[in-house]
Parts: sequence; C-alpha cells; structure tokens
Amino acid sequence: ERDGLVVLDVDPDDKRNRLAKLTAKGEGKLRETASLWQVAQDRFESRFGVAKAKALREVLAVIAAEDFGEALNPSPARSAVGRRPRRRRNG
Repeated sequence: ERDGLVVLDVDPDDKRNRLAKLTAKGEGKLRETASLWQVAQDRFESRFGVAKAKALREVLAVIAAEDFGEALNPSPARSAVGRRPRRRRNG
C-alpha cells in the first residue's frame, strides 16, 4: 500500500476483513516480475533438467498443500495403511 502497488478495501460482506487489490502500478509490476520469473525458470530447467524440475515442483506442491501434515502423519481413522482388514460380522 505504501508503494502504491495495492489498495485495501473493506470487505462488503464482513466489515472486519480487508480485501487487497492490485493498483495499475501493481499490475505493471506483476507483469514485469512475471517475465523475470519466467527467465529464471527457463534457466533453472536448462541446467537442472526438465524432468527433475517437474518432479521438484510436484514435491513442493505437496509440501505447500494445506493437508501436508495429514499426508505425512495420517490419523488411524483416515489411513488404511498398516491396518488389518476388518472382519465382517454376521447378522
């Protein structure tokens, strides 16, 4: 906000919240940095390898997921791994 890249507005649905919105200057900065980001990605892939870069992005996506902790340490109720099959009860 200080640099004129974003503005904060009151959320009309909940006055306690603020909504961030890019200004025209912010959108220009985003376009500028997107091209720089693409150059960095291309350089990384050319040196690291496309397949390894893809695999790294997939792992990072798992780590960044909201349920990452659950994926690593599933609760017994949510995971069937390591559990014995349930017996069917008659009747």
